[in-house]
Amino acid sequence: MKRSFFLIYLALSCFCGCGKKQAPADAEFFYKQGLLALQVEENNDICWRKALGMVDQAIKLDKKRSDFWALKGSLLLLLDMPQLSIDAFDKALALASIPAKRAEILNNYACSLAQIGLEEQAFIKWREALATPSYPTPEVVYCNQGQYWLRKNNFEAALNAFDRAIQLAAVYSDAHFYRAVSLFYLKRYSQAYDATVTLLTFDSDYKPALALKKELKALLNR
Repeated sequence: MKRSFFLIYLALSCFCGCGKKQAPADAEFFYKQGLLALQVEENNDICWRKALGMVDQAIKLDKKRSDFWALKGSLLLLLDMPQLSIDAFDKALALASIPAKRAEILNNYACSLAQIGLEEQAFIKWREALATPSYPTPEVVYCNQGQYWLRKNNFEAALNAFDRAIQLAAVYSDAHFYRAVSLFYLKRYSQAYDATVTLLTFDSDYKPALALKKELKALLNR
């Protein structure tokens, strides 16, 4: 299953016996600490800001790593700072040479552009990501496009996007959930209910789906 984004332990010690100090933490260390934050802490602003602090430390030590800038851009997007995230993604793209990595950056870049109303540019970057044969998770692009269409109240377009995501990744939790939401807004309540049941068969603790299923059951039993 997939879901669409901490313990920081920094120890400075010295070895008294030989008088040598521990080597200073390097850029890769701080980057990995940022990733660790996202894996083990609750997914919220506090976690994202901690991770961003670690990534900023990594960039201070090494400004030429595209994955550092890409993670910074993603964190700024999560923190609702799309313009700053665009600046970070620009730097990441300028440094990235591996096509699959560029595609991942383009997907997140497009989300930032869509968030500030630059829809045409966003869809250009999404198309570029989807056109990359080695991009391993094109379903994420379709899910992001679907959420964009949901925000625009274009529920048919959203449904089509989520269907495409699920065709590529059958147990993609977010795509199944937002597909159910699209069906709900289209007043296709029976299909929306079935969609939540399908999701909960492989992701039983998906709380938004549990709530939606309960609401749909009440509607269908009226």
